[in-house]
Amino acid sequence: MMRWLKTATVADRRLGPLEKQMLRALWACGDATVRELLESKSISSAYTTVMTTLDRLYKKGLLERTPDGRAFRYRPVVSEEEFNRTAAAVEVERLLSSAVHPSMPLSFLVDTVTRHDTALLDELQRFRKRLNATALFTMRVLPLFCASAIVLLVAVPSFFYLEPNSAEESVGLSGILMALGGGAIILIGVVSVVAAWRRASRFLASCAANSRQLKTDVGVPAFEVSGPAPALLVGGVCRPRLLVSGRAAELLSQREMDAAIRHELAHVRRRDNLKKLVLHFCGFPFLAALDREWLTAAEIAADDAAVNDEQTALDLASALLKIARDSSSAPMPALAMSLVPERGVAISARVERLLSWKRPATQRGSWLPLALITGIAVVAVAHYPWVLAQMHEFTELLVR
Repeated sequence: MMRWLKTATVADRRLGPLEKQMLRALWACGDATVRELLESKSISSAYTTVMTTLDRLYKKGLLERTPDGRAFRYRPVVSEEEFNRTAAAVEVERLLSSAVHPSMPLSFLVDTVTRHDTALLDELQRFRKRLNATALFTMRVLPLFCASAIVLLVAVPSFFYLEPNSAEESVGLSGILMALGGGAIILIGVVSVVAAWRRASRFLASCAANSRQLKTDVGVPAFEVSGPAPALLVGGVCRPRLLVSGRAAELLSQREMDAAIRHELAHVRRRDNLKKLVLHFCGFPFLAALDREWLTAAEIAADDAAVNDEQTALDLASALLKIARDSSSAPMPALAMSLVPERGVAISARVERLLSWKRPATQRGSWLPLALITGIAVVAVAHYPWVLAQMHEFTELLVR
C-alpha cells in the first residue's frame, strides 16, 4: 500500500519520451542494467544518457535498483497496468481540483471513472462486439443502394428493351399505388435533406456573426464562437468548419484542446456530416436504433483516431468530462458532429474506454466483401439477358 501511495505522488509528474521508452523496455524485460538495455537494441541513446535517465526515474520512485558489479540493475516498482491506472487516478484528481464549482455532485464523476459495476462492464462488452462505423453505415444505406441499383440497372433497361412500343396497356391500381408510395418516400427524403441543410446553414451563419477566426494549421477553417454555442463541433458538409466555444477555451487545457480538436478532425476525414445527410435522405422510423448505433460507433472511431498514446487518451477523457459536466452548451444542429453529442454513446463508457486505452494491434483488411461483390457482379453480367427478362415479367405482374 505504501508503495502504491508513493507511486501515486509521482505519477502526475509528466514523463518525457525517453523516460517512457525506458519504462517500456524495463516492463518488457523485467530488469536490466544500462549495458543490457543498450545490447537489447530497445534503446538507441548514448550510454551516459541512458544512465542519467534511469537514475532520474529511480529518484522519482518509479524504479528500484540493486548493485550488480560496478553497475546498477534497475527494475520497475510497479507493473505497466498499475502505473497506467495510477496515472488515470491522478488525472481524475487533477480534474476534480480544477472544477469550476467544487460543490458539484461527485456522483457523476464517480459513476464515470471509478464505478465498475456490472451494468457498465456489460456495456463495454457490447461496445467491443459492435460493428465498426463503416460497417454500420453500409448496413444502414444498403436498402437504398440496392433498390436504386435494381431500378437503374435492371428495371429501367428491361422496360426499354423488352416492352413493345405499340403496347396499349393500362396500369392497374396496385401499380399506381406503388408509384405514389415510391414518389412519397423520395419526396420525404428530399424534404428532410433540405430542412436539415437549411437548419445547419442558419446555425453556421449565426455562429459566424459572433465569432472570430483562429489562426491554426488544422486543415479546416476554425472559429472561436462567443455566446451560447456547442462546446466543440465540426459543422457543414461541402466546406466543414471547426467551431470552438469561448467556454470550451476556458475549460480545457492546451493538451485537452489539442486532443478534442483531433477528435473533431477525425469526423472531417471520415466525412461524417455527409453521411448524416445521406441518413436524412433515407430515414425510416424503424431504423432509428441503427442510426444511434452508427453515431455511437462514429464517436468511438473518432476517439480512436485522436489517441496515439496513454497521455493523449487521458487528455481526451479529461476534455470529455469537463465538457459533459458543463451546462452552458447550446443545442447542436443535425448536420454537425460534436465532441459530446446530445444523443448516442454514454460519456461514461467513452471515458472508461479511454482510461483503459491500449495500443491496438495492426489489423489487415479483409478481402471477403470485395470478393463477394465482385462475384455477384460477374454472375449478374453473365446472366444479364435472363435477369432482364425475369424483371420484365415481374413488373408486368405488378402493374396489371
